[in-house]
Amino acid sequence: MAKRKPEYHNVRHLCNPVLSVMLLLLVSLSLKRDRYVVHYDTLPRYLRGVARILRISQEKLAGFLSSCLGLAIHKIKHGNEVPSYRDLHLKSQEVTATIIEQLIPSLKKSKWVQEMEKLLGMNPALAYAAKQTGEEQIFRQLVPLVSCYWSLEEKPAYLVAWDHHWPKEWGGVIKNNLPDLSFEFFVWPTPYLAVANFFWVIASLPRFMAITLCYLLRRGVVIKKVKKPHYKIITEFVDPLRLNKTPYDVDFWVDGQNFQAKDIFFFLTREQERIINRGGYDLKKVFASVKGKGYEIRRLDDFAYPLEILKKAWVAALGLLKNIAKVENLFLAKTFLKAWSEFLNFYPLFAHTQSDNFIYLTFPNGQTGLRYNSGIVTGLCRNFGIRSVGYQTRAIHSRNYEYCFDCFDLYLAWGPAWYEMQGEGMQFIDKVAFVGCPYLDYPQSGYRPTDQTKKLQVCIFPSDINLSGKHHYTLNYALTFMKICAGLAISHQDINFVIKNKEPIYTQIIMSNKEFADLYLKTKNNFKFLDRARHEYFDLLLSSDIIIAMGFTTPGTEGLLLGKRTIYYNELNYGGQAFKQIPDLIARNPRELTALFEKALHDYNTYNAIISSSLDRLDPFRDAQALERITGILVDGRN
Repeated sequence: MAKRKPEYHNVRHLCNPVLSVMLLLLVSLSLKRDRYVVHYDTLPRYLRGVARILRISQEKLAGFLSSCLGLAIHKIKHGNEVPSYRDLHLKSQEVTATIIEQLIPSLKKSKWVQEMEKLLGMNPALAYAAKQTGEEQIFRQLVPLVSCYWSLEEKPAYLVAWDHHWPKEWGGVIKNNLPDLSFEFFVWPTPYLAVANFFWVIASLPRFMAITLCYLLRRGVVIKKVKKPHYKIITEFVDPLRLNKTPYDVDFWVDGQNFQAKDIFFFLTREQERIINRGGYDLKKVFASVKGKGYEIRRLDDFAYPLEILKKAWVAALGLLKNIAKVENLFLAKTFLKAWSEFLNFYPLFAHTQSDNFIYLTFPNGQTGLRYNSGIVTGLCRNFGIRSVGYQTRAIHSRNYEYCFDCFDLYLAWGPAWYEMQGEGMQFIDKVAFVGCPYLDYPQSGYRPTDQTKKLQVCIFPSDINLSGKHHYTLNYALTFMKICAGLAISHQDINFVIKNKEPIYTQIIMSNKEFADLYLKTKNNFKFLDRARHEYFDLLLSSDIIIAMGFTTPGTEGLLLGKRTIYYNELNYGGQAFKQIPDLIARNPRELTALFEKALHDYNTYNAIISSSLDRLDPFRDAQALERITGILVDGRN
């Protein structure tokens, strides 16, 4: 940090989410540099690499820059250090979706999106640009911007240094959607922009060539035309544990009638291969196991390119050269290069296989991350005559950008509430079919209540726990929820309370909190953790009378749709749009949760009948026949 702290009434706070050394140099050359305090969230990739090489923390490297340049440089606070952080995090996700909606007309006019259109078609290209802009350009900078602002005790002057490639006129869209914040954008000097843009333009073509050569050399090019085997479904392989034909698995579609194992083709991306390897699996054994069940599976890297990829590369290169010379919206040139990379990644799959349906999972179950490239996949599907199908795999807790701006020919939603709550965020989906919640299809035969003493049973579902603090599901939030539930168990010793954490490790984390552990000891063996794998809980739903869940986890919704008296605990002021019409469901604080629980003790047998019409919007069927509807649509195109 700088040796001298500026006087508070003269200070100017400069938020630079990804710390720019050039920005530091510009500020250090200012005659009023003593007035500036620079706040950063992370270092750029090359500085993170320097920190790793030197084996020092990012904070120490930032401190070194502070000493050299004589500037005050501070790490942006997150989590419990920031008032109402959980709200601002979730709000930032929702605001990102709104900002992108307002920028879509401008994105559509962009020459970069129009170049992507040549590869994918307009709607897939626009959807991809919208999703990537939301994730890479807005949300990742919006959270630090807002977090930094509200962590300051006073805000005499607050500047934000956004990506210098960001169009100046688009800054107004961001400001208009943050009415509670008073800030201005840092104005990058024109000479710097000219130099920075020049070097970025010079580097763009080598980047494009490097991306292209990397894929072509790794996979090769075949001259002769290949015979394409036909499958009924192509979909991504995610997790070796998620191949059991249950609704939580990637082979759920295999019903034995419309679809057999031989009808499914699984592909494995390089990114998911790394995750599987980190899980300790032997990939050869995994593939042998998958093929032993009758499926076909291949790595994307095992497919070579047909000759026509050279023509695609030529068209893309010409588009790049034509547009970088105009120096227009260069941040979208980054998106174009990323789109080209993902296009190259998936193209050989379509060149070597044919299918009726490509099922795309934005949020797959299992050990994996999110998918933001539906625009690439759907664009290729349309080029090769395959129907792209999106599929809802979880309760949608919020109208945020992660759930918006996907592009499909057909989207399979549980019910109208989930689709309608996204509004214009679903504008790139051609058709939607309501099929019901597939998790109700989970085999129910053979299950019996876990406690034969006929005590009332309450099943508790906490949320995920983000230990970094950079999320709305924080450890403190989970502890607050669990302490309330422990209090309910202490005051109702005639009721069995069962806790099913998302992951077994969360039990250890929660129990390590002394205050909670003390409460736990006061319960009379009626408050127990059941440590199971993430999706092993359906018998608990069936055997319980009341469900208490963090808002808005999927098991809580499943319980609601199964007819169980359900209570969602949600302290946040955002999210839960799909549940707003359901009475006595959401508790906003400990007092409300206690009151709703007391009410549930009297109406748990009648509540479902009261809210039945509201549940129709979440799932109009609730008949455990989602798979039959889904396979019918996939086989003969009903929608």
